[in-house]
Amino acid sequence: MGDAGAPPGTRTVDRSQTVTPEQYQAALDGLGIRFTAIQTRQLISPDDPRSELRSSIEMREGLILAGWAQGARVLEIGTGLGVSTVCLAHEATEVVTVDPDPWVRSALCLPSHVLQLECFEQVQGPFDFAFIDGLHDRASVTQDIQNCLQIVKFGGHIAFHDVNQPEVRDAVGAFPWLSREAMSTIGQLTRCGVPFREEAR
Repeated sequence: MGDAGAPPGTRTVDRSQTVTPEQYQAALDGLGIRFTAIQTRQLISPDDPRSELRSSIEMREGLILAGWAQGARVLEIGTGLGVSTVCLAHEATEVVTVDPDPWVRSALCLPSHVLQLECFEQVQGPFDFAFIDGLHDRASVTQDIQNCLQIVKFGGHIAFHDVNQPEVRDAVGAFPWLSREAMSTIGQLTRCGVPFREEAR
């Protein structure tokens, strides 16, 4: 299904008409994932004094990410509150998550098969799947994409959150993806197919 506002070749998937929020929450309950939701369904950390500055994925996005990560070795750029990390880890064989914020590495309790790192230079590939939700300026997103393209296998995917934000959208749109699938979610979760190149390191 196409989207008039999306770049050529983008397939937009709308799951909002087939699954209710209650059904999504029930499924997330089955994964052992609990959300603290505000009116926009963004997520906040109730025990973080800076909670008003922290948000994360919404419920449907968590389920989608879990499905995309099934059986994969996953790299995450931007741990944030760790909500997406837990969703990915539920179905992934391993998750490596990168975030330079000391609060993230000290405050979060993540599953045992999640490795937390401070910077990309510490990452050892290859990976089957990457999820980018770090800084949202175009230069940072572009750099994250370039880094991930070096270590995600051909045939794998790189997913993005907040592609409805102009600088993120422009950065993602500047690359020649093998495929591109945009989800009808609050943060326009988008999955892109990695094009052929030299073997990932």
